[in-house]
Amino acid sequence: MSFSALGIPEASSLFTFAEAQEIFTGIKTGIYQHTEVSQRLKILVEENINYDSEATKIALQAIAPQQTLLLDTTKFTPQQIAQKLLNILDIGNTNVINVCYK
Repeated sequence: MSFSALGIPEASSLFTFAEAQEIFTGIKTGIYQHTEVSQRLKILVEENINYDSEATKIALQAIAPQQTLLLDTTKFTPQQIAQKLLNILDIGNTNVINVCYK
């Protein structure tokens, strides 16, 4: 199985080999529905084309570096992200803009 076989070859650039294999295994074993995966992948590809997270990050850091918290959601669990936000709020910095990106 491949992203090309799903009709979305562009999706291959969005995932590591291991991530892709996990997706394909999920489809093969019935954990994921083929059509649902295809639809979601099309959305991810489109978002990747239309949203430049690096430019957004640079702009926020330039405009409001003290109010910008950048969290790579691929490197932290939801619990870790929540703890980082709580730590920021606990020190009284309530003007933080939370930007999650991959």
